[in-house]
This record gives sequence, C-alpha cells and structure tokens, in this order.
Amino acid sequence: MARVWKRTLAAAALAAQAILPAAPLDRAVPGASAQTPRAPSEAVEPAAPLLARLRERLEERRAFRSSFLQLSYWAAFDEADTSSGTLSVAPPDRFRLEYEQPAGHLIGSDGRFVWTTLPEDRQVLRAQIEETTNWGRFFYEGLGQAADSLAPVVRDPARGRIARIALAGRPEWGASEIYVEVAEESGLPVGYGYTDEEGNRFRFLFHNPAFVSALAESLFRFGIPEGYELFEVD
Repeated sequence: MARVWKRTLAAAALAAQAILPAAPLDRAVPGASAQTPRAPSEAVEPAAPLLARLRERLEERRAFRSSFLQLSYWAAFDEADTSSGTLSVAPPDRFRLEYEQPAGHLIGSDGRFVWTTLPEDRQVLRAQIEETTNWGRFFYEGLGQAADSLAPVVRDPARGRIARIALAGRPEWGASEIYVEVAEESGLPVGYGYTDEEGNRFRFLFHNPAFVSALAESLFRFGIPEGYELFEVD
C-alpha cells in the first residue's frame, strides 16, 4: 500500500509540472543538472547540535511557515522544472503545501489523512496517514537523525552562510539523500531536499521562513471542491 501511495504522489508531482505555463521562471530550466547544485564548502560544523537546535525551535514555537521555490530534477529528462507556493507545518503530522504555480495544486495532511488536489483532473486523492507510511510527518520526522557527523558550510550570495545537514534516508517514504539547509546566523531552515526511489530529486528553497507560535486551523482542513471527484487511495 505504501508503494501505491508513493507512485500516486509521484504522478501528482509529474502532473503538476506538466501544466506549468511556458514562462522562463515557471517552466523547464534547459540543461539543468540532475544533481542538486552544491557550492564549495568554506568550513564544517558539527551536524548534531545544529539539527537539535532546529528541532527544539520547531517544537518550542509549534509551527513553521515559508514561501518556497521548488526545483524538480527528473531522472528521465535532462531538465529541471520549477514551481512555487507556501509551506505550512504544524508538527508532528500536519502540513499544507499550497502551490501558486501551478495554480490550484495542493498537498496536505490534517493529521489523519493526506490529501492531494489535482485541478487539471478535477480530482482529490485521499489516503489515511498510516497507509502513506507516515509521509505526512515528512518534514518534522525527517529531521530526526543526521547521516554525517559534520555539516559543510557554504556562503550563498543571497542567503549568507548556510550549513547543509545530510539526514538519514527514509526508505519507508521512498526517500534517500535527504538534507536540510540551515542559515548559520538565524538558525532558520532555508532549504530542504530529497531523492526518491526513482532517482528524481526535489529541492525546496525557502523565502522569508519563520517559526510561529500558531497557524490558523483552517489551513489544515481539506475538502472536495465542487465538481471534483474523491478517490480513496489504499
């Protein structure tokens, strides 16, 4: 059942990218590498304390919210797609990934179900969170353990010094080579990414990230828009 859900998520992601408008920022990036770009590291920092501090701040403030740019590197194509939207996370198991491009796409968890809205098919996919091998907890639980003892620190012209923490892979989610990028000065996550079992790579760049004390409950209520059909995934 978990495999079925992973394939459903991959199909949803592919469908989302397929309908992006042909604009330079929102469409394929010709010649983009299938490897996640990395700058030369300036230094290294112990990974465990950085990760512990990130988890503590998330637990203390109870929620995280940021706009994002998503880069999807497809193993079967020599190009990358871009999309954008807003991520809201309320640990341990609620999140909302709402896309502005492509408009109307939505993936989220209310703590019981994971919902995927596909406007081009006028469909809503729903699965119990346990049937997704707790994929709904991906952001929070993914921060559980560092894969390496040291985190390389790079200088980004726009974001300052960034520590890149390699995280333990989660084969039950179909995810390997997971990482989180943390701004050294603020301690805020500014990037997150993973590779799936098909070799596709997904990178999220966060803009204006913030830990917040609470998020509106309405963000984590999902339903079936008028004229859409519900499909239960098990």
